[in-house]
Amino acid sequence: MIKQSNDGKIIATVPGLPELQVEASDKITALTLLQQRLEAHLAEVEIVPLPIKLPSREGQNPWLEMAGIFKNDPQFEQMLAAIENYRQELDENLEKNMDNSSLQD
Repeated sequence: MIKQSNDGKIIATVPGLPELQVEASDKITALTLLQQRLEAHLAEVEIVPLPIKLPSREGQNPWLEMAGIFKNDPQFEQMLAAIENYRQELDENLEKNMDNSSLQD
């Protein structure tokens, strides 16, 4: 990641490895320094796969957890009507824009 500091210098960082952050006067120099630091860091480490057991969600439907949450909400029907009105407005605007663009061609 690259960003410019308040004093105009370029700060380059490797996501997840903030200790490899470098600062330079320009982007090319910052990237070169960061590449050197990252290569030196990786030369000293071994990257190994580590199997991790995750809880099984087999047979579970995550959508069912949300089913019925608006069952007793008095504003649910109003919300659906507002969504439908908004969709109609978008469709009308799209049609108008398409009509206007075809007239310009």
